[in-house]
Amino acid sequence: MLTIEAISNYAEALHSGVVVTEPVLDDGGPRIIYANPAMEKLTGYSRDALIGSTPRVLQGKATSRFTLKALGQALRAGRPFHTCVTNYRADGEAYLCEIDIRPVFGPDGRIERFIAFEREVVRRRVRVRPGRNARYKPIDQRVAAEAEGPLARFACFASPLD
Repeated sequence: MLTIEAISNYAEALHSGVVVTEPVLDDGGPRIIYANPAMEKLTGYSRDALIGSTPRVLQGKATSRFTLKALGQALRAGRPFHTCVTNYRADGEAYLCEIDIRPVFGPDGRIERFIAFEREVVRRRVRVRPGRNARYKPIDQRVAAEAEGPLARFACFASPLD
């Protein structure tokens, strides 16, 4: 059996946010029973504010309802779930969050809790610099050149970008 103490011994040093919830999915969702320091830093919520609440405290208007429905179905079926979703910090700031949720099974095969690993996804911006990116041909030129070579059989999928 994986205890909260055992989880916290590992999770305290992780850079990813870690949340452990009870297994009950009804009544507003599972209640958070553990959050590591990285989760506090990621969300802006204190550990005391997170414990006892549900992960729904992190959701808002831009959080995909479709993704949440798929998440609920996976958890009810006892399956892991991995996704990216828009979450919200305590101050209301939206951020893109990669979440990997796993059921934790007891010796009897029943789900004892869920553990979620969360991290912010930072999109890198590419700045085009004259000369530096000159070696990269526009994509329509590359596709046209490749269509004459070994990739010719895939040329039907290529179309110029306007």
